[in-house]
Amino acid sequence: DFISPESLPSIDISTVSIDVHGSNFDSRVPVFCHFQRILPSKDDSMQNRRVANEEPVKAIYLNNSLVQCPVQSWLTLQDFFSLQNQDWAKNATLLEGAILEMSLTTEQDWIHSHTIPYLPSETVISLFPRCAPRSGGTKIRVTGENFAERDSLACRFGSMNAELVRFISSKEIECTTPQFNHFGSGAHVVEVQIANNGADFSSSTGFFEFYDHLIIEDANPLFGEAQTVIGISLDDNAMKTKALEKQPGTPSEPFNFLSSYANPKCVFNHTEIVDAKVTSPTSVSCAAPPCRHPQGGGVLLQLSANSGFDVVDVGFFVYSATQKVPFRLEPNHGRKGGGTRVLAKGISGSFVRDVMPLCRFGSYTSRAVDINRDEGYVACISPPNSVNNFASSVAVDISLSGQVFTNFSVAFRYDEEVFVRSLHPSRGFASGGTDVQVLGGPFANSHELKCRFGTNIVNASFHDTNHISCLSPTLDQVHEVQKVSVFSMAHNPEIQTISAKSEDYVNEIHTCKTYGDGTDDLRDDEFGRGFILVAPGGSTNYPLKRATCWLRHNETAGTMHEALHGLMPDGFEVSRRGPFARESYEWDIILPKSATFGGQTLRVVENGGGRVRLEGTNASVNCTLSQTGTQKINGHFKLTFNQNGFEESTSPIRHNSTNEEIEAALESLEMIHDVIVNSNSLDTNNTGSGAYQWHVTFNSLRNAGNLPLLKTDFASPDAKLSGTGSRIEIIETRMGVSMDVLKFTIPWNSDDFSISLNGIEGQVLPRGSPASDLQESMVMDFGLESVLVERYVSKLNQQDEYFILDIAGNSIAKDIEVITARCNEDHSDCFEERRDVTLFSTSDASPFGGHFKIQYAGSITKPISVFATASDIESALEELESIGDILVTVTESNRVDEYKVPVTSGHVGECRNFYIQFVQAISSPPEVMNGHKKPHLSTYYTGDLELLQLSEGQIMGVPTRDTAFSDDYQ
Repeated sequence: DFISPESLPSIDISTVSIDVHGSNFDSRVPVFCHFQRILPSKDDSMQNRRVANEEPVKAIYLNNSLVQCPVQSWLTLQDFFSLQNQDWAKNATLLEGAILEMSLTTEQDWIHSHTIPYLPSETVISLFPRCAPRSGGTKIRVTGENFAERDSLACRFGSMNAELVRFISSKEIECTTPQFNHFGSGAHVVEVQIANNGADFSSSTGFFEFYDHLIIEDANPLFGEAQTVIGISLDDNAMKTKALEKQPGTPSEPFNFLSSYANPKCVFNHTEIVDAKVTSPTSVSCAAPPCRHPQGGGVLLQLSANSGFDVVDVGFFVYSATQKVPFRLEPNHGRKGGGTRVLAKGISGSFVRDVMPLCRFGSYTSRAVDINRDEGYVACISPPNSVNNFASSVAVDISLSGQVFTNFSVAFRYDEEVFVRSLHPSRGFASGGTDVQVLGGPFANSHELKCRFGTNIVNASFHDTNHISCLSPTLDQVHEVQKVSVFSMAHNPEIQTISAKSEDYVNEIHTCKTYGDGTDDLRDDEFGRGFILVAPGGSTNYPLKRATCWLRHNETAGTMHEALHGLMPDGFEVSRRGPFARESYEWDIILPKSATFGGQTLRVVENGGGRVRLEGTNASVNCTLSQTGTQKINGHFKLTFNQNGFEESTSPIRHNSTNEEIEAALESLEMIHDVIVNSNSLDTNNTGSGAYQWHVTFNSLRNAGNLPLLKTDFASPDAKLSGTGSRIEIIETRMGVSMDVLKFTIPWNSDDFSISLNGIEGQVLPRGSPASDLQESMVMDFGLESVLVERYVSKLNQQDEYFILDIAGNSIAKDIEVITARCNEDHSDCFEERRDVTLFSTSDASPFGGHFKIQYAGSITKPISVFATASDIESALEELESIGDILVTVTESNRVDEYKVPVTSGHVGECRNFYIQFVQAISSPPEVMNGHKKPHLSTYYTGDLELLQLSEGQIMGVPTRDTAFSDDYQ
C-alpha cells in the first residue's frame, strides 16, 4: 500500500529500515528486498546512466500488514561521486531524477516495486527569531536550501519535533516550537535540524535558545510623553522559583538579555515595536513612540525577548496631554465595565449653588455623585467603555454650572476586567502576615497593584499577569453585615427550549457462541477444524461466498479478527469471553459506529464439506444480532415564529449549531431581536449521538411578555434530519412577564424627533439617535429615572423603532407623544408631525407587595412587610432569642440600574435592600421580667455567622425564577 520513509537523502542516511505497509504478509513465507540505485545521465545518453544492483536482503516480518527492509550503508550515492568534496550532495540539478528502486519478492513470486527518490541534502542557514519561551507555540522562520514540499517535512529542536511545519519555498520554511521541558529550568541552547523525509535529519544545523517565561519586577516611569525612556527589569529570582516549581531539576544558566540569541523589543498598543536597549543582563530600556492623540491616553506596554514574537505585559503607559490642564483624575484608570469612583481634583472655578456638576467621559455625560468645595474636587462614576464604542481611553471634562464644560480632555484609561479565580491559603492568623497567593487576572505590573481584605488595603506583589501575592493584614474587629434584597421584575423574558433529540449512538454487535452438553469438552476435529462463518451478503451454499477459513473452538480475539478481515467493515473489533462450561466461548464482533448489516447477522455453514466439525456432546455454533447499530443525528431544521398573524421562518439550521449560530438565525427574523442562547448536550450516556438542547431567552423589549411558541420543520427537502429517532421538540421553559411596553416609530424620511410629555417638549434628537440618548433625555427633561429605552431598526423598511419600559410601573401611555420633523436642505423650512406612542405590550405583571419572614438559628420572625422600615426590621429580628443588638439600613430604588441585583436576564423593577449589621450577641437565654425579655448581651458576635434564611410568606410581584427572591442574591 505505501512505504515509509518515502524519500532518502543522498548521503548520511540514518534510517535503519524502510517500512512496507500492505496486507496478507505471512511469517511462513519469507520476503526479500531488492535494491537498484539509478543516477540518470544529464546528456540524454543512456550509456552515461549509472546503475548499481545490490544483493537482495531478507525482510523482517512484523505482522500480516507490515514488513521492514533493512537499510544498508551502501544505499547512499557516495560511491557515484567524490568522497572528499561532497558539494554534489547539495546539487539539486545534478541529483534530479536519482532514485532507489526497491522490489519485494518471495522465493518464487514478484510482489511489488516502489520508486524512492533521492533528495539533495538540506542546509540550515539562519533562524528568525533565534529564541523563544519554553512554553512553545512560537513560529520560527528557517532559511536554507533544498527544502522539499512534502507531508513528511520535519523540523527538530534538540530531540523534540516541531508542533507544526509549514513549507514556504525551497529556501524557507516555518517551524512552530514545541513545549520544551528538558534540562530542568533556565535558558538552554539546542540544535535545529531539518528532515525532508521526516527521518533523516540534516547534519547542517542552526542553534536556538529556549528560555523561561519572563516575569517583570519593575517598570518606571509608566507616565510621560513621546521619547520618555522607560526602564524595565526582570524578577530573576521569581523566574527561577517559578521554573523550578514547574520543572524540578538542575537549572541551566538563567536567561539574560546579553545572550547572542536574544533581540529585545518593546511593544506599544500591540502594534508599535521599538528597539530595547540592554542596560544589564536582566534589564532594558526603551523610548515611548509618539502618541497618536493630542489629549493623551493609555496604551498597553509589552516586552519581548525575541523581536516581538512572544510578549509579556509590563503595564499601561499613559501619555500626558500636550496641553496644560487645571485638574487631575484620581484614579486616572478603571474597569471597562464602569463603576469606578473618580475624583476630579484641582478644579478651577466656582461651584454653583444647588447645581450638581456634570462629568463627561468621551461622549457620555452624567451627574457627579459628590462634591467637596473645601478640597475642591468633584466625584464622578465612570461609565462602561461600551458607551464610547469600547474605547481603551477617553477624554474627561467637567461642568461646574451644569452647562459649559472645560475643554482640557484629561485622559481616563479603561483596564481589562480583573477576576480572582482562587486564593491559597484561603485562611490565616488574625494577627496577619499570611502570604496569600492570588490566581486570576489579568493583573497589571503596576505600583498601584493592591489587595483589599475587607476594608484593609495592602500592597500586592506581581508575579505574572495571572498571579499576584500579598500579605494579609491584622484583622480588625468586624461586625458581620448580611444583605437581604427583595424585588420584583419589571421585565422577565420568555425562555423557550429547543431540543434536537435522537437515540443513543451505539455500535452494532454480532455475537457468536459455541455450545455443548454432557461431560465432554468442546474440541476441534483431528485436522484442527471447528466451524466456518459466512458474513451477511454471503452464501452458505457451495461455492461459499464471503466465508472465513476454518475456525477453531477457542479462537483468540486476534485470530478471529484476522479471519473476519475483509468480510467486516474497516475498523471493526472482536472481543472474546470464556471459557465457559464444556470449554465453550463467545465472540462479540463489534462494527464501527454507523456501520450496520440492516438486521442481518453472521451465519454458520451447516452442510456440505464446510459443516460444523466441532466434537463433543451436541456441539454447535450460533450467531445472533445482539445489538442493532444506530445512526447519529445529522442534517438541518428550520424555526418559525408567528406573532400577530405575521409568520416568518429561518434559513436551515445545522443540527449541531453553536449558540452564536442559533442567535444569528433567530435575530435574522423581523419580529425577533436580541436573543441569548445557552446550550447543553442531551447525550447523557456520552455515546456521540449529537443530541443537543438550546435554551433561548427573548431578552428584548421587542419580545416582552408571553410569546407564542416557536414552530419547527425538520422534514422538508432543505431542512431534513437523519439519524435513528431524530426529531426537534420545543417547549416553553419560562413564560415571559412584563410591565407595559410602549412603542413609537420614526419614519425613514424624518430628520429629527422629540418626546412630548404632558405638553412639555423635550430635547430634539436626530433620527437614528441611540437609545441611551433618548433615555438620558427623558431623565434630564422629565425626571423619568425609571424609564428604560431600547432601539431597533426594522429589517423591512429601515425605520427606527423605539420601545419604552417604565420599571416602576408608572402609566404614561396617555400623556406621551412623539414629534417628528422633515426639513429642506438648509433647514429653513420644517414640517412637524405629531405621532402617537402606542401600547405595544400590555402589563401582565403583579404589583410589588406582600410580606416575608426571616429565620435565624432555628427561630423565625413574625411577618415583615416588603415596605418595612429599618426599625421594623430591627424590632422583628431582636425579638428572636439568639439575636441581640443589630443595626439595619434600608435602601430602595426604581431607577434603572441603580442596584445591580444579579439576575440572569431581564430588568429589575422595584427593589428594597436591608443591610443587617450584627453588633452584640445574646450570651444566655433572656430573663422574662414583668412580661418583657431582658437579654444578656455579650460584647460582640464572633466568627462567621450563620446566614439568615428567608421564608417568602406572601410576596407579590414578578419572580426572577420561581420566587420573588433572587436565588443567588439574598
